[in-house]
Amino acid sequence: MTISFLEAFNAKDLRLNEMVGSFVPSDEFWEIAGNWNALVVGPRGSGKTTYLRMLSLDAVRSWRHERADSLRSAVGYTGIYVPADITWGAMVESLGGGRLSEECFEAVTTAAFCTNVLQSAAATMSCAVSGEDCHGSISIPGPILESVVVEIAKAWKLDVEIASMGSLETALAFRMLDIHSGALELAAKPGLTLSDVYARLPYATLPFDVALTVGLSIIDRAAKRIDHKWALLLDEFEIAHPSLQRRVLGSLRSANRKLLYKVALAPCGPHTSESLDTLGPPSHKNDYKQTNLWHSEKVSALRFCDQLFHSRVGHHKPLAGKTPTQVFGRTWEGDSDEQGNGARASDRLDKLSQDFLELRSKDQSFARFLDEKHLDAASPDTSLSLVRKIAPLVAFRNAFRGAVLSRKSRKKLLSVYTGWEALASISEGNPRWFIGMVNMIISRTRETDPLPIDRSVQHHAIEQTSEAFSAMLQTAATEQAMGITTTKSVYELLSTIGSYFNRRLVEDDFIEEIPLSFEVSHIDGEIEKALRIAINLGAVVSLSDPDEMGGFRTLEGKRFRLAYLLAPEFRLPLRSTKSVSLSTILSDATASRRSGRRADAIDARHRQGALF
Repeated sequence: MTISFLEAFNAKDLRLNEMVGSFVPSDEFWEIAGNWNALVVGPRGSGKTTYLRMLSLDAVRSWRHERADSLRSAVGYTGIYVPADITWGAMVESLGGGRLSEECFEAVTTAAFCTNVLQSAAATMSCAVSGEDCHGSISIPGPILESVVVEIAKAWKLDVEIASMGSLETALAFRMLDIHSGALELAAKPGLTLSDVYARLPYATLPFDVALTVGLSIIDRAAKRIDHKWALLLDEFEIAHPSLQRRVLGSLRSANRKLLYKVALAPCGPHTSESLDTLGPPSHKNDYKQTNLWHSEKVSALRFCDQLFHSRVGHHKPLAGKTPTQVFGRTWEGDSDEQGNGARASDRLDKLSQDFLELRSKDQSFARFLDEKHLDAASPDTSLSLVRKIAPLVAFRNAFRGAVLSRKSRKKLLSVYTGWEALASISEGNPRWFIGMVNMIISRTRETDPLPIDRSVQHHAIEQTSEAFSAMLQTAATEQAMGITTTKSVYELLSTIGSYFNRRLVEDDFIEEIPLSFEVSHIDGEIEKALRIAINLGAVVSLSDPDEMGGFRTLEGKRFRLAYLLAPEFRLPLRSTKSVSLSTILSDATASRRSGRRADAIDARHRQGALF
């Protein structure tokens, strides 16, 4: 198992037919796809790239959904997908070696971004005019098309030798090459001024949005569809220069009769560092919709994963027509039959009372709790809400409590992190994680193997995925491409939080509601930066709504939980209960170190390797 596993299903690397064949048009997708400006906010791997790529012209033409034709007709625009490009900032900065002033750097970066956008637009227009009678096709007679190319080239300050759509693409490719070489030349020039930049790169004065709108209007006028709309699909826009972010995000609140914007952002990118309220409030005429691609509640992740499962199960014939629970079984939660096979109520009560009795015998705090609440461990009354509430925690605490894990505990722990509900919850509804785990599980089974798939096979795949994610977090750069720099280790922060919750759950005195989420309040700036990186990577999930256009301007007062993909790593149940202040967690860890008590409550003997 390698860290690259988590990158194996990046939509940027998939061919169009591969992506279209496995695509699930979720509710979130249709919210993004509407005829309005849209912000798509989500952590790494949450599907932002897939959603935007699926709205591009060539992808919409290739939709294979059973309602594809009717859905295509509902998309009232032509999508121009613009992949993230390091020339938007990092490449230009490396070429300039940091020797460009801020205003000169901004001008060169803007030129690179504008060229990138126009390249994508030219490719999309070429696709539209070359298509036969299909979605988004444009019919323009040859002589008129030649004049269209000449007009667009003039507007975009391009020299074209042949009046064809292909010549526009070629000229823009040469322009991007010129930007690379120009940045090197400019960086070597002493006393560089903005006038020098414009003299070397005269097209750097082109405002990308105006240039694009003019080009689109020219071709639509020739096609006699002056009211047609286009959508600019900007992926990973958090890496763009702040000036570009301000311009684009400001455009979401302005009326452009020709162009819609659909922008993908990380929740804690640099765009959240300053308020955009000064750009004017949204109105019914120029509003935008924001879609957050994370699941704070398990039920929404389960619903999405169910759709994703059914879209892919056909690739494995023995599973065709099967439900997720038939394939993976049910997840044991302490108060129900662990295999989900309809065991009798008396059997389930026996399992429950066994957990209560075992924990009472080895945990004095639990014994006191039962006495105070007048509960009978030998026959817990499941009609009581308190019993139903604590049953999963009792089962989990009982399995981990004590120096040695019994065979019975091993069996229970196999079921904690396996079964359909656990698999969907651990994936967080993240397509990349879910597809990776399912593929790994199925690849380790034979067609003749009985269903549900063996728990140990499931657990092995989930464990490896969790370990790979943890390894990635341990090596996560403290300086991110999206402009966040911190001196605090991301994984160290997550480990501190996970260890605190594990200790409260397993070692401390028993209480009926263990905190398994945290609220941010009065934390050090470096801690907040590390937390922001963790949120962008999907390691921390928000239970609060973002407070800013496109993400979180501040984390203060917001409630979060650790991603369930880290639950096997830190020995935590797949649930989020009441919150505790993050400051309390950090203070507890500091006090533990000073007193000599290990802050890491997850002893090596409790590691998953000890279970088998």
